[in-house]
Amino acid sequence: MPKPCGNILVVDDSTTMRNVIKKILEPVGYAILEAKNGIEALTMALSEDPPDLITLDVDMPKMDGFSACRKILSDYHENDVSLTREKRPHIVFVTANDNVESRRQGFEAGAADFIAKPFHKEEVLATVERILSPAKNKEGMTVLVVDDSALARDILVQNISREGWTVIEAENGLQALDIVRREKEKIDIIITDLVMPEMDGIALCETIRSDLHMDNVPIIFLTSIADQQQLLKVFQAGATDYLVKPFFQEELLARLRVHIEKSMLVRQLRDTITEKKRAEKERAEKERLQGVVEMAGAVCHELNQPIQTISGLTELMIMKADAADPLAGYANKIKAQVDRMGKMTAKLTNVTTYRTKAHDGLTRIIDIDGAALGPPVEA
Repeated sequence: MPKPCGNILVVDDSTTMRNVIKKILEPVGYAILEAKNGIEALTMALSEDPPDLITLDVDMPKMDGFSACRKILSDYHENDVSLTREKRPHIVFVTANDNVESRRQGFEAGAADFIAKPFHKEEVLATVERILSPAKNKEGMTVLVVDDSALARDILVQNISREGWTVIEAENGLQALDIVRREKEKIDIIITDLVMPEMDGIALCETIRSDLHMDNVPIIFLTSIADQQQLLKVFQAGATDYLVKPFFQEELLARLRVHIEKSMLVRQLRDTITEKKRAEKERAEKERLQGVVEMAGAVCHELNQPIQTISGLTELMIMKADAADPLAGYANKIKAQVDRMGKMTAKLTNVTTYRTKAHDGLTRIIDIDGAALGPPVEA
């Protein structure tokens, strides 16, 4: 039997509605669990084997959907955020009361998304797939979330990570600054609270812009203060954008997508420039070495005649000298070294291109013997 692609808990006091959602999700490989109210949902969500996702009605007896959502996520948070985040289920509200106030309550409670009744089969499938199988096209992008509220960070991480982005967390500006210093090339976008202990968002932003010179990294502020003077200070510090709390999840993700796409373009441009500089440096080095080799060949060609003359005269000295004469021994040594020089210049004269070989484990030098054989044969 194939392994299910995810466990989904469907919570609704209507048996008919539970069956409708079950018939949509079960055929495509999801294992479906059911609960008819918030109390049952809470028990099943906090079990040792929790569901990956919960579809949750709002209006139910015993415990409504908003209360159940808050209770489920807060209990996971109180147990241990760092240990339980991977196990914590995503929550999607499926409700006929899809209005601004309902969405505000739902997202504040920690919901991942909303589906309005009546719905189309494709809408349910697309929402579940997007959450449980994050988009791959933006993998590799890293978002730094800075907030002194663990619950606020937790909600942000849940919503951001399901988009396929990597999230790093910091509890305050000082901790964030330390992370940015260490991971400067890795951070693509920063989301920061405004008011925090140790170092607030404005000081963090100013330091990143002025000291670290990270002018192209988007910095988005989250603030509950909509005062124009305060917002002016935020932008003077170098902010890219801001959101006023409470905000809708869709608004946050829409802003992030815009800035992430810009960051991706900046990264691609930076990588292209780096590759062009590397290629240009390599080309210039090849041209320089080729020039050295060609000059060496020309010099050796000019040296061949004097070397042959010295070799010939030394040979005459050896022939006429007495074998017992010490000068004959010196003449033999001179002849051996001159012949050695002749072989070296002959090799260099035949060099038309250069090859290199490893030298002392750190650098490379011209390989005369290899270069004399001609250019490398390409496979």
